[in-house]
Parts: sequence; C-alpha cells; structure tokens
Amino acid sequence: MAKFFTFADRFVPIQFFDEDPVKLTLKISDETDKRIIKAQEAFISADKHHDMDKRRDAYRAALEGFIGKENVEAILSRTDEPDGFAIYSVYKYLLDAYGAQKAKNLSASATR
Repeated sequence: MAKFFTFADRFVPIQFFDEDPVKLTLKISDETDKRIIKAQEAFISADKHHDMDKRRDAYRAALEGFIGKENVEAILSRTDEPDGFAIYSVYKYLLDAYGAQKAKNLSASATR
C-alpha cells in the first residue's frame, strides 16, 4: 500500500482539570515555538533570583507571557498554593502536551 504525505493538524487542545475545565489551544507553529523559547529564557532568568517571592512573580510573568494573564489566573486560582512549583508545573504540562502532539503529528504526516 502506498504512503502519501499530508500536512498534519496544527492545533493542540490542552485541558486543565476534569471538572469545570480550563481549555487552551496552542497552534503548532514557529510563532508558538518563539513564545516557548521566550518563556524558557524568562524562567531561566527567574531561577537566578534568591528571593523566592521575586522568583515566583517572575515565573508567573513568564507563564503569562506565554498563555496570557487570564488563562494563568483561571488555572492558578484552582491551586491551594500558587507558588513557583505550581506555576512551573503548569508550564511543564503545556510543554509536554505541545511536544507530544508535535511529535505525534510529525510522525503521522509521513505514515498516512
């Protein structure tokens, strides 16, 4: 059976929480990759703060720069402790979901 190339779907739906979910959609694109790189640079810079409050605030600003202030607020309002760990956990979840879908889509486009 012949294989044909086709462009894969570029949209990555991401859901936080089962009940009353917060849903985001990231588009697989150079623009999203640029936003990820910018956010990662901001997280790295934030790690240099020895003051944990400043680090947490810088983490939050980095995440807001990536997915927007309203989305960050909607997600973090559900945590008991919106500290640096919670904020970075959200960022890691986004990266994992985006990366997994990107890899899946790249593999699928060559095997259809």
